[in-house]
This record gives sequence, C-alpha cells and structure tokens, in this order.
Amino acid sequence: MFIGALILGSCQKKSEEVATPTLEVAEHNSTLIAKHTWIGCGACGAWAFEQFANSIENNPNEVYIAFKQGDIGEFANQAIYDHFQAAFEIPTATPTFHNNLNADIDISTAQSAQEAAGVVMNANYTMELDGDKIKLHTTTKFFQTSEGRYRITPLLIIDNIIAPQAAHPDTTNTRHKKVPVDVAAPIGGVTEPSYDGYLIASGDIKAGYTVNLECEVDRDPSWATEDISFAILMFKENSDGSLEFVNAFTK
Repeated sequence: MFIGALILGSCQKKSEEVATPTLEVAEHNSTLIAKHTWIGCGACGAWAFEQFANSIENNPNEVYIAFKQGDIGEFANQAIYDHFQAAFEIPTATPTFHNNLNADIDISTAQSAQEAAGVVMNANYTMELDGDKIKLHTTTKFFQTSEGRYRITPLLIIDNIIAPQAAHPDTTNTRHKKVPVDVAAPIGGVTEPSYDGYLIASGDIKAGYTVNLECEVDRDPSWATEDISFAILMFKENSDGSLEFVNAFTK
C-alpha cells in the first residue's frame, strides 16, 4: 500500500513534544446541497434565496454552499464560483441548484446514491482563531478498502456577509449565507492553496486508514466567530485528472 506520505510529511508542522491529535470521525455520508448564484440576478434574490433557506431548514444535517458570483466583500468568492462551475460543468444560468456537484440530480437522488455506495471516507475538523489566521486541523478516515487517489478541499465558509442582492427584500443589506470565500492551505509545505484540494491517500488504501492534515487561511477581522466554518469536500481523482465527489463534512 502506498499512501501519499511525502506530500503529507511536507504539509504538516508537528511538534516533537505534542503529537498531532487524531479526531474521531463518524461513519456517515453527507449530501452537498449547493447553488450557483449571482448578486445581480433577480430570481436569485427572490425564489432561489427562499428555496435555499428552506432546504437548510428541511435537511439540517447536510452540507450547504452558496457559490456566489459578484463582489460580496472583495473575497475569493468569484474565483471559487468560476472554478467549481468549470470543473463540474455546472450550467452558467443563475440560479442553478446542484447536489453533490451534479446539476442533473435532485436531493433525494443524491442521498440515495450515497446510501447505496456506503461510506467510503469521511472527515472531521477543529479550528483555532489565531490573530489574522485561522488554523485548521482535519482528520480523514476511510471506512472501505479503496484504490486510487483521494483529495480533500477545506473550503472556508462565512455566514451573514452583508452585501447587495437584486430582488431581495433587504436589497443592499442582504445577509448572504454559506458563502465560500477561500480555501485553507497546508502548513509548512510547498503546496499552494488549491480548490482541487490536497492529496491525502494514493494506491491501495485499507479500511480504517486515517490521515491528519494541518492547514491555515487568512481571517478577515469583520468575521464573527460564530459565522466561520469549513466545508471539507472529499474527492476521488480520476485518471484524467477530473474529480469525482465522494463526501462532505461540516459542523
């Protein structure tokens, strides 16, 4: 079995006195329920805004992301929007809802597909606010013996960003929910921040294998602590370099 030891070894800072903790990881799948939306789109601020809020209320245990096109605070939301739209062939029309990064299936279909596949892998994380940085510790665990290359993308998610939204009742003072604004990068390595994520395992991977990854990302002083979270996206990398969604985790 070959695990991505080299990249993992270069991407973590480990104290000789304190071992990197391995977090408990639940054997559980979560569906990624997301939308591509635009602050200048009337439908996005009307029925789509309400539909997204209703989905969060009706399926509270899933993972939510609102990929935003437009300036909502000079963050990286536009770059993230563009990357995921191109990588997963999300239609350019806004709003577009998609589940597990597939615009052709509804929520129940996405949930059923994951249930049929079982839990391949899942993750957990803790975070620490350290001045102008957010330190992120992740543990990923495999629950099935697998083969291939697997990656995780730790997207920084911010709630309650105040920015304009066409056709929303609050107009210029709209509170935007579940907006990805950056991606955490491994600490101490040469790997640049990547929306495609970071290799955590490669080759023949045994059930029970776990890996820890230490990352960090810049923190804007305007973000309230309670509005900061991460969506850990887990992918299998295909032979052509494309990514296949496997699971997602947040808390």
